[in-house]
Amino acid sequence: MVKSKLLNYLRVNLLLFTTMGSTKKHIHTDEYNELADLFKALGHPARLAIIDNLIEQKDINCKSLQSSIQLAQSTISKHIKVLHTVGILSVRVEANSAFYEVCNIAVKRIECYVNDLCSRIFDSDLDRSCLYVKPNIWAIKPTKKLDNS
Repeated sequence: MVKSKLLNYLRVNLLLFTTMGSTKKHIHTDEYNELADLFKALGHPARLAIIDNLIEQKDINCKSLQSSIQLAQSTISKHIKVLHTVGILSVRVEANSAFYEVCNIAVKRIECYVNDLCSRIFDSDLDRSCLYVKPNIWAIKPTKKLDNS
């Protein structure tokens, strides 16, 4: 029984972090591999919603997240596991409940990498016109006006 649980645990964790071929991960530094895992974990809208809710409400459990995100508890648990595995979330267990919060250290690593990357891009001689994001990319498009004649 213990052996099957262990094998299942390993199988799930290997599936989470093997999108890049395992034979190619060794050519990159540990830092790049860890940063890639952090960014992969952030690459899902449900996980971003979980992080936003945890920042706003601080130290909440899965059931509280379920009421604000409106996803199934099993789905939220799956995404929490991904975020926890890479170190973005920390967990505190009290009685039968687990309470989650965003880990400042992981967020700081992401911030430092992005800040360093941006400073190197903007301080270089690259054509800056290619670096601007399309304005209002997330803006709601206006509906067509109805003619009242």
